[in-house]
Order: sequence, then structure tokens, then C-alpha cells
Amino acid sequence: MKYFLMIFSLIALQLFSNESENFCQNSISNQTQCEKYAYNYMPKMMCDRSFNLSVFSEFLYIQAVENGLEYGVLNLAASGAFAFPVIPGKRIGFSDDWNYKPGIKVGLGYLDKDFWNAELYWTYVDIDNSSSLSFSGQGFIQPLWTAANFSGTTQKDMSAKWSGNFNTLDFKIGKNVNFGKYVLFEPNIGLKAAWIDQKYLVRMNAQWGPNDPFLEGSFDGILDYKALGIRTGINTEFHFLKYFYLFGDTKFSILKAKFDLFQKLISFSSSEVEQIFEQNQKIRTKTPVFENISGIGSDFSLKDIVTISLKIGYEIQIWFRQNKFVKMLDDAGIG
Repeated sequence: MKYFLMIFSLIALQLFSNESENFCQNSISNQTQCEKYAYNYMPKMMCDRSFNLSVFSEFLYIQAVENGLEYGVLNLAASGAFAFPVIPGKRIGFSDDWNYKPGIKVGLGYLDKDFWNAELYWTYVDIDNSSSLSFSGQGFIQPLWTAANFSGTTQKDMSAKWSGNFNTLDFKIGKNVNFGKYVLFEPNIGLKAAWIDQKYLVRMNAQWGPNDPFLEGSFDGILDYKALGIRTGINTEFHFLKYFYLFGDTKFSILKAKFDLFQKLISFSSSEVEQIFEQNQKIRTKTPVFENISGIGSDFSLKDIVTISLKIGYEIQIWFRQNKFVKMLDDAGIG
């Protein structure tokens, strides 16, 4: 399972175009109709337009986390080279080293006089995490990404790096439903595309046989993910003041996905002979995605021509079934 914890601030600049049609004329009755949306600023702006076009952008500050990327485990069963089963002690991974990285979201929006709206937006996030362990003989560290036959080694140090990039393209159509001047709901449906590239590298400097020199073994994994599917969601706003509101967006997607996996393991025998294992695999599956965001926002207008939206919030995305890297070590025993 792969998930993203997002803390972000965004500035959305919405540029509106006027049309000749005006469904909210200056009669007393229509002015009253407009005023019932006093706290819901966007519908009030629609009193002067038949539709609005907008351009928006968001700055994201994101912590990307993926389960199953531990690269070593302390074996508490014994200090021998081939002790099985492994009784886990401390797991060595990224638990204390998940980095926050910047990201961006940019898109186009449309809203008509009946409050139907559409959005198309692209999201990009960079992924970059690293971890290292200097081993000084405190027990026996079982490497998780080397071939089991070569786990009986004297380790000096280990390191791992997880990097890549995250891209999504979303299109949605929805309709705003207003409950008085305080509450706005927007059920929506659309399409979601995603392409995520991951690289996972593990290095292990070890003495692979008695009296052998220290040599560096490695695991290099490349995982490319492409997916397309349907998404649905609901957005909510509660306008507790004229220019301020609380918002919450929830989305769920089912994506038809393809993984392209390549991984290469370099290890050594006790005679210092290099051992190379390579694996190529294509995996087709369906992956669910859950997204939720909540925060506080403010909308205000400049001469009823430009509306500026400022928001700050917290977002979590859960991408299931993302880690397809294959460990060489299982519980079948060694020898």
C-alpha cells in the first residue's frame, strides 16, 4: 500500500469571462434571490455571468510513504549465518527518514449559470528518500533484498534509496447544490489517469566469505505504473463568514493498471565470483485509490472581474497495491 500525506497551501487565481446573458437582473426580486447566497461567494458572482472560466494552481508539500521497503531486519534467533526462521527485531528502513518534497497542481475550471462545473487538472510530485545503516557487529542483520544463500555474511554497512515521480491527470463534472447561504455540496464524477515511476536501490558492503575482502552487493529495482479509470467524489463547503469557509473533499477511484517491473540483484559467492539475477515482469491489475482533503479557505473579488481563492489544508491519498518489488528472501528456509 502506498499513501501520501499532504500538507499544502494553494493560491487559485480564477479569471472570469462575461457573456451577454444575465439571469440575475437588477429587479428587486432577483436581487433578493442573489442575496440568499451572500456567504457563498461564487454563486453570487454568477448573478452577473452566464458562465465562468478559471485557471488555478496549487503548491503542495508532500510526504510520500510506501510500505514494504525495509531493507534489513535484526535476527534475534541467533547470530549464526543461516539461522531460520528469522525472528524480527528492529526493522531497518525509512521509518525515520520519509522526506517532505514540493509538488504542484495546475488546472482549468468551468462553471455555468446552473452551477454545473467541470475541472481538468494535473498533479506532479517528486519522490526522494534515502536511509543508511553503519553496522558494527551488534547481532546479525538479515538483508531482505539479497539472495538467501548469500545472507551468511559479515556486514559493514547498508543503504537504500527510494526515488521517482508521481503524476495524475483528473477530469471531473459536477453540480453545485446550495443549502441556503451557508452550505454547498458538489457531487461529481469523472476520469483519473496516473503514471508513477519508482526506483528502489539497496547497497550492502559485506564480506561474502571467510577472509574475503569487503565487496558491494546491490539490488536495483525499477517499477513503472500506468493506470486509467473512473473516479467519483463529493466536495463540501461551509461558509461561516462572508469571505471564509471550511471545505472538505472526498474522492474514490478504481483504476485499471499495468506495472512494468525490472529488478537486478548483484551478489557474491565465497570465492568472490559475482552472482547476477535479473527479473522482468508485467503485472495487470486493478488498483483502488482513496483521497480526502480538508481545510479553510477564503474567496474575494477584485471589481467583480477576478476572484482570488486562498486555501490551506491537509490531504491524505491512499494508493493500494503499489509495491510490486520482489524480495529474494522468503520463509522457505536456507540451505
